[in-house]
Amino acid sequence: APDIWLLGSSAYSAEAAGQLGLPYVFANHFGMPGIDETLRLYRESFIPSASFPEPRTLVPVNVVVAENAEEANKLALPQKLSNARLRSGGKVEPQATVDEMENYDWAAREFMAPAPGPDSMFVGTPEHVAEGISALATRLGADEVMVSPVAGAYAGDDVDRGVRREESLRLLAREIL
Repeated sequence: APDIWLLGSSAYSAEAAGQLGLPYVFANHFGMPGIDETLRLYRESFIPSASFPEPRTLVPVNVVVAENAEEANKLALPQKLSNARLRSGGKVEPQATVDEMENYDWAAREFMAPAPGPDSMFVGTPEHVAEGISALATRLGADEVMVSPVAGAYAGDDVDRGVRREESLRLLAREIL
């Protein structure tokens, strides 16, 4: 049977996972604030269980990886717009393409929306992203990191595949492995 992990983003969920002796996943991929404090609370409240004698943590991160930083930043723009719409109460729509973002006129509420936490999305070259993820995992004492590729698509990309997301994973894996 698979292990049960508790996914949460609050002190309550962290303490619940700790008191139940379960591994904990902080919802970092949503850009929630407070990851350091929440993982500290989890570890402090951890009661060993038969399956998990020690606390275990997993930290999800969003990544956009390209051969150069300029391209990675362009590929990140559609996800940044989606985040801004979500955080500002805007209409949730299909993700814009990279091409559409080149001349996109940000609405005031999108521009002013709170940004996700800086530890939730890593954008750049394979080396830069790998270093950022490694530093985050070390700082947090994370047992595992889950990578979620969020690179946008160009207008001509195959709509049945996330070719830019696949490429992000290939480039990052090449750097890590």
